[in-house]
Amino acid sequence: MTFETIKTETHDGVLTIKLNRPESFNALNFKMIEELHGVFRDLDRRPEVRAVVLTGEGPAFCAGGDVKGFHEALTRGGAGEMFHGMPTVLHDMILLMKLVPQPVLAAVNGPAVGAGFSLAAAADLLIASTQAYFSLGYLKIGLSPDGGSTFFLPRILGIHKTFELLCSNDRLSPADAKQMGLVAQVVPAEEFAKKTEDYARGLAALPTRAVGEGKRLIVNSLDTPLEVQLNRETLGVKKISQTADFLEGVTAFVEKRKPQFKGK
Repeated sequence: MTFETIKTETHDGVLTIKLNRPESFNALNFKMIEELHGVFRDLDRRPEVRAVVLTGEGPAFCAGGDVKGFHEALTRGGAGEMFHGMPTVLHDMILLMKLVPQPVLAAVNGPAVGAGFSLAAAADLLIASTQAYFSLGYLKIGLSPDGGSTFFLPRILGIHKTFELLCSNDRLSPADAKQMGLVAQVVPAEEFAKKTEDYARGLAALPTRAVGEGKRLIVNSLDTPLEVQLNRETLGVKKISQTADFLEGVTAFVEKRKPQFKGK
């Protein structure tokens, strides 16, 4: 499929999605959000995809929303429609990211600002280049946060740190982001493409249905009473115990060999 604002490639079970507006540092416009939404919406019909990488073309991951587009909408009187439609589709896409069973790895190759920071934080795992940084940046243009940042970041960084980042517009370095638990690995820029590929292949080799069940349980645990969560875990184990990958896993353990999971 041909896209205007993103690139996609599937190899060895890994779907790589590149934000592809490098001339604007991959700023999110309505078209890009719609195309991302379509890719995540269709993942349930692509069992060959067992991991997803989300990254940026050029020197940036994502510079946030398309501020030039915002200005055009404001001056022509179309802001009301834009600022209802864009966040609605963006937030539905964020929800899809958290619902698909495949692990979503944000490979933050450069600056992740505003909605770009939000998009990265919504991924299941993050790795960052030494050339990356994270900044909320919304208040620079007089806008409140979106993209799930006010849900994910307080749970990862804490309420006070998130509010500090919102108000100060400070840049969070990759090293600090790793120390705070946002980023799993910080990788030298010259090694970033190779490390991303290796990390994604490792994710794709996991038992995908069990990964997806674990992902669902983790996301839904945040505001769930213990007894409800324990019941959900019971139901999850009952379901996943009937998969081919579980049979392969226990058989490989007994036979003292490495399991070969198929995502089934």
